[in-house]
Amino acid sequence: MATASYYGANYTVVDSLPKVADFVSAVEWGGVVKSVVDTWTAGYADTGTVGSLIYIGKLPKNSIPLRVVISASGAWGWSGTVGWSGDDDALGDFSAIAAAGTKVTGPAPATANTPTTEIKSVYITTATATLASLDSISTNITYIQGG
Repeated sequence: MATASYYGANYTVVDSLPKVADFVSAVEWGGVVKSVVDTWTAGYADTGTVGSLIYIGKLPKNSIPLRVVISASGAWGWSGTVGWSGDDDALGDFSAIAAAGTKVTGPAPATANTPTTEIKSVYITTATATLASLDSISTNITYIQGG
């Protein structure tokens, strides 16, 4: 049996029959979930130098990122962060993707539920990496876009 009830900020606004000026932003309540998918394959000269950037998509202005799924093939053995310029771990970090493994990361607490203020070029920054030529990753960034 519940002993107390707590309400989120947007729930409270929607539940209180607000004035039109108080309506919750469409991106925060009832937004459309979209995704950006991409793949990258290491070339023969790629060795996975620490600090390398692998660009995996662009998020539109006023989008709220939900999660990033990274799936690897080949002999991967690396970790890193996912983010954008000025906040290279805005979408979290991941560790030790093994061969044919998958990692899911989400926004860091500081950026969770916060709409982007401009178009963001999303990239992975490698922290540790051992790549073999023709190893590849597939990525899927899901986000909410106001309807």
